[in-house]
Amino acid sequence: MSFPLLQVINLKVELIRPESSKSLLQEVNFELRSQELLAVIGESGGGKSLLIKALLKLLPPHFKVSGQIIYTDGNEQPVDLNHLSEKEINVYRRRKIGVLFQEPLSGLNPVLSCGTQLRDAVAFAREVSFAEAHEIALNLFATVGLLEPAAIYCTYPHQLSGGMAQRVALALALAGQPRLLLIDEPTSALDCIARREFMDLIQNLRQTQDLTVFMVTHDFANIAQIAAKILVLYAGLPVEYGDADRLWRQPHHPYTHLLFTTYQTLQKGETVAPSSPKLSDSASSSNGCSFAPRCPVVQDHCYPNFPSYQLLPDGTRLYCHFPLSP
Repeated sequence: MSFPLLQVINLKVELIRPESSKSLLQEVNFELRSQELLAVIGESGGGKSLLIKALLKLLPPHFKVSGQIIYTDGNEQPVDLNHLSEKEINVYRRRKIGVLFQEPLSGLNPVLSCGTQLRDAVAFAREVSFAEAHEIALNLFATVGLLEPAAIYCTYPHQLSGGMAQRVALALALAGQPRLLLIDEPTSALDCIARREFMDLIQNLRQTQDLTVFMVTHDFANIAQIAAKILVLYAGLPVEYGDADRLWRQPHHPYTHLLFTTYQTLQKGETVAPSSPKLSDSASSSNGCSFAPRCPVVQDHCYPNFPSYQLLPDGTRLYCHFPLSP
């Protein structure tokens, strides 16, 4: 049965300095239902990786996170992760929510074998003996598509290829049998074949492990096929959020349209002219809509006024003064 596993309501992240504060994420709202995959897209620097860290309370103290991050697995009362203590949130990190970061080797201890690391993680998260954890670790290596689990168990991180390191890191993320998996750019360092294989693996895990996935990605080739919903971030604002298939076919926000047409142009082997100004420049140069300096349909009203929130008849949520017509 599908139910809202994760609901994010008015999430905001600010960087607090002694002399000032700066908003890095604002008005982030989305819902992720059981066994769905939500893809988060946008340019580098738009706040995607920051959002993952905010969801798990992994940001340093000088970042202030406000809003609600409601988690429920259907068998217990909903919990607002943002208001848990460090001890309480650690239970969720260990058993309920797995995370796979962009650089898989950064999360692996170089002086311990892959099997030892996974065995210890399983024993800690599931509270089982090392003997039981050993067998579970071998099964997890097989589950993530590593063909020789016993050999991988004895292998050290520096001996792994990029694709193998990604799968070992994924096995570690699954050590506590999480219901929710947060993934940050899983295919950025993989070739096209390895990308497709990894996406197929995630699809299989959703079905066989009852897994719900929140994925930050630039892999447009696959998101329309695997994602239920898409969240588009630009300069820390969720400019568009809605059904993946609909959004891919008919984006309403000019920025979403720019992302998809740029991708389609590159797929044809054609050259894309550099966009000017860059995201970082346009985000800081406007008191109104951050996308206004790059927007092809911009009007004078956009520069001084923050974009208005709209809920369209097809269920799409977006922040735009002048959305594109169907």
